[in-house]
Amino acid sequence: MSRRLKKMLSSIVLVSVAAVFGPVLIAAVATLISINLPPNPVQVRTEAQKLVSAYRDEEKNKFVLYSSIPPPDGAECGYEPAQLFPGDQLMESAKEGRFTHYWGYFILDDWRSDFEWESFNNRIAEELDENGSQFQLGFLRRCINFTLARPVCMSQVEDLVRATAERVPRSFGGTESIHRGTVNDVVCLYADGVAARIGIPLQSKSDN
Repeated sequence: MSRRLKKMLSSIVLVSVAAVFGPVLIAAVATLISINLPPNPVQVRTEAQKLVSAYRDEEKNKFVLYSSIPPPDGAECGYEPAQLFPGDQLMESAKEGRFTHYWGYFILDDWRSDFEWESFNNRIAEELDENGSQFQLGFLRRCINFTLARPVCMSQVEDLVRATAERVPRSFGGTESIHRGTVNDVVCLYADGVAARIGIPLQSKSDN
C-alpha cells in the first residue's frame, strides 16, 4: 500500500472518529459547565424534564408507549354509554362535518389523557431530579439531541426512564388534581350536561 493511500485512509479514520466523538466530548464539557453554573431563576424546565420530554417525543414517533386506549364513553361518570351517546356519533361528526355530543366528549377525553400523561411525566422528572445524577441527565439529553451517538444514548435514556417510571405511582383515572377538582370532574360535568339535554337522570358523585 502506497504511503499516499495510507495517509488518505488515516485522514478518513481521523475525520470519522472526530465526527463521532467530537460532539460527544463537547456534550460532556457543556454538561460539566452547566451543572457548575449558578441556578438560573428564570429557567422553566429542569434537565430531567427536558430529557423525559425528548424521550417521550421519540416514543410518540415510534407509537410505542402512546398506544390508543378506548375512552370509557361516560361510564366513569356513572352513565350507560349507549344511552348517553346513542349511535356512532364520532363517525357522524367525521362524515357530516358537524358537532355531536360525543365529539365534545371525545375532545375532552383526549385533553384528559394528555393532562394525565403530562402529570405522570412530571413525576418521573421529579424523581430523576431528586435521585439521579445531574451530569448523567444533562449529558444524555445533549447526546440524543446533538451527537451521532444518539442511538446508544437513547437506549440508556429508555432504561433510565422506564426504571424510574416503575417507582412512580400512576394515578390515571381521575385522581389528577386540577384546581379544586379532578380531570374526571371536568369530563363528567360535560357528561351531566349531555344527560340533562337528552333527558337522562343525572348521576351524582355519590351514585358512582
